[in-house]
Order: sequence, then structure tokens, then C-alpha cells
Amino acid sequence: MLSDIATINAFLPSDRSEWERLWSSYLTFYNTSLDQDVYNSTWTQIISGLGPVYAIALREKNQQDTVVGFAHYLLQHSAWTVGKICYLQDLFIAPTHRRRGYASVLIHAVAEKAQQHHCEKLYWLTHEDNIGARILYNSIAKFNGFVRYDYNLG
Repeated sequence: MLSDIATINAFLPSDRSEWERLWSSYLTFYNTSLDQDVYNSTWTQIISGLGPVYAIALREKNQQDTVVGFAHYLLQHSAWTVGKICYLQDLFIAPTHRRRGYASVLIHAVAEKAQQHHCEKLYWLTHEDNIGARILYNSIAKFNGFVRYDYNLG
């Protein structure tokens, strides 16, 4: 049972270095990097709990309750719904802690947060080559066939 080995809860101010380590690993996985001001801005939003970026931490129960995974999510309005929708922007489990069901648990935890905020829909994106993640995602959600494009405004 998950509650015997891990917990999901909010990040604490003292979790900054663990979050930053995991966030950096996530960005490396996607061959990207961000300026320190983006790290600072994101962390400030997470800790404030006021959005627009929210996050939950997955802690493995041990002497330190080590953070081994996280999910970032945003609550949005949509022209397609009356209520809000929830975008699961980032999901990451430390490589040494994968294949334990943690990613699925984090997705379900974000779904609960979305329901608490009266969202009508939860969605996320992943890279087409992220086969391991797509196997999980296909088992718990519906692939809708959309392809994402990014228009550079900078």
C-alpha cells in the first residue's frame, strides 16, 4: 500500500533544494535549461499556494521523508467549458524510484486537486518519444490525437 511507503503533500520551504534537484533532472531529460529567475519565480508560486503554478511532492517514507517526485499543475479557464480545467504541466519521478507506481499515484492526486477546485477536465502533454510515460498514460487516460506547436514570441 502506498501510504506505507510514500506520501503526497505540499512542498515545504525547506524542500527547495530537493525540488530544484528534481526539477533540474526533469529539464535535463527534456534537453533544456532555464534561468535561475524562472526557478525562483516557479518556487515562489509553489510555496505561496496561490498559483498560477501549483505543485505536490511525493515523499518516500524514510528517516528524511525524501522528496522523490513532483507534479506541477495549473488551473485554467477555457472557452470549451463553463468551469475551470486543470493542466498537469510537469510530472517527474527520480530515476532510482521509477516503476513503483508513483507516477500513477501523482496523476490521481492531481486529479483529486482538480476535483477540489471544481475543474471539468484534467489534461497533459508528453513528448511522442517518451514511450515509458505513454504506456502509463494510455492505461489511465484517453489520447485525443492532438499535436502541439510552439510559436516563439521572443
